[in-house]
Amino acid sequence: MENAIFFIGDDPYILWDVDIKKCNLDFLKNFDTRYYDYLLELHLTSNDERRAAMSLRLTYHHALETLFSFLGALLQSPNFPNAWITQNRRVLNGVVRRISEQDQTLPTILYNKSISWESLAEVVFDRFSPGTDKQKKAIEGFSELWGMLAAEFLDKNRIDENNCIKHGFRVSSGGCALSVGVQKEKGVPCSTDQMTVLENSEFGTGFDRIQRISDEKNNRSLSITHFVLNWRVEKMTSLIRLISLSIQNIVGSLRIIGGESPVEVQFNVLTDPEDYTRPWVYRPVIPYVSTKFGCHDSIPKLSREDLLTCLRDSGFPGFSEYAPES
Repeated sequence: MENAIFFIGDDPYILWDVDIKKCNLDFLKNFDTRYYDYLLELHLTSNDERRAAMSLRLTYHHALETLFSFLGALLQSPNFPNAWITQNRRVLNGVVRRISEQDQTLPTILYNKSISWESLAEVVFDRFSPGTDKQKKAIEGFSELWGMLAAEFLDKNRIDENNCIKHGFRVSSGGCALSVGVQKEKGVPCSTDQMTVLENSEFGTGFDRIQRISDEKNNRSLSITHFVLNWRVEKMTSLIRLISLSIQNIVGSLRIIGGESPVEVQFNVLTDPEDYTRPWVYRPVIPYVSTKFGCHDSIPKLSREDLLTCLRDSGFPGFSEYAPES
């Protein structure tokens, strides 16, 4: 039996197999690097525009996770990425954050390499036109792209949206409109024709964030905040294409690291450096709107014992005595 030690985050693991090299090369060669291109074209040709847009959004979330899983594997387990990818679920966000922060304490077996998106891009494109301006531009373009995608990947609103979509589809489809206007007379709303539209996004996602009203350990009182995220289909389609291209190049690099001949691997880059960041041109004016209903300051902090006492004393349901005054 062969074995190899690697890190996932800060924790070491050991992998055992009769032929680790073959196992991982088989995984990489069989991985469908153009799967997200297929989903993109499938949804763009759909007749159901709203559902297709939501499916594109889910494809984007999924593609982001795949991209950063491969980049994490490249950093910490380039010789056996399959093991890292299947075991990283609890640490992926932390690893992405630490790369963005250039945290040099993050373990890596990429010798003489600092922790950064640029360093990872240098590894990916090490065999692509070495020493040329094409290689330099590819490293600069993809490292900037991955840094900007990392910021989106770590955004809490995006994380909550993704969880609501993939776990029970707890979302509503469509963006929001927001207009403002000046009252000419106190107590009289501004007329519609005098309002200025700040945002009117056709596409977006609405979902509820349910959370504790305080960080106290024994608090069981929850509140609801409704979020609407606005996004542009043009940005989603462009980013999915760029993520797919990134995955193709990263997997190709891992295949070379795993022992495959470089002549068997094709790298794909963009000719215009601005194309790596062009999708952000389609950024909504107002990326999200959040709404809280009710006066949260008047909600009491109730413990498990409080709730059990309430149930025992008043039956089901029995929370009226704790309701805040209207």
